[in-house]
Amino acid sequence: MTGFNNSNIFWPALPAAHGGNATADGGWVGLLNQALENLTQRIGGDGGEPPASGPALEWLPGLYTLADNPHPLLVHFPIAFLYAFFVFECYAVATRKTKPQQLSGLLLYLGAISAIVTTAAGLYASKTVPHSQEVHEIMEWHGRIGLTVASLATGLSLWRWKWPLPQTTMAKTFYLVLAALMVVALFFGADLGGYMVYRYGVGVKAVKQSESHIHGQHHPETVQLP
Repeated sequence: MTGFNNSNIFWPALPAAHGGNATADGGWVGLLNQALENLTQRIGGDGGEPPASGPALEWLPGLYTLADNPHPLLVHFPIAFLYAFFVFECYAVATRKTKPQQLSGLLLYLGAISAIVTTAAGLYASKTVPHSQEVHEIMEWHGRIGLTVASLATGLSLWRWKWPLPQTTMAKTFYLVLAALMVVALFFGADLGGYMVYRYGVGVKAVKQSESHIHGQHHPETVQLP
């Protein structure tokens, strides 16, 4: 077939990021090209210096930006582990099945460890992350709730390790009550954490107006309300 061009079929089908196209400067092709250039620079092709035009594609950019505040990176682990523990524990008690309860025990141990590490990171961040006096009291309550969650998770883990499966109805009920208090505290702690970030911008670098304007241009379909 004369004049047949494979790129006319395959390249337009590639997804584009932020409205870009499948050229060397936009979409997934541009992202891949930038990643390869960045990898070449880091290996030592030109001394590892970032390109003169445009930001370099950093490896683990979120971790690099967080610097001495890893709390936001860690906080999702205890939330996921402890919520999953509570769901499987309730299911195991309701169905009287052993395997779901064994899984809930593993999730509890992981949740307790991650809660201790996350709370420690949060307490450290409260001393290093700039914040206003208005936010300080919210941060104090957030820290107290974090300590409560870590303490309850640790206590339940020690109970689970000493007595793997509570036998009596009273023991099961008390165990579930403590677990419920833990996940409720976890919910309110997460709510305060999100409030500090999204209402007051704690630990977040402000976005420049020019950058916001450029980002808006990538989405021309966005409707501006009067």
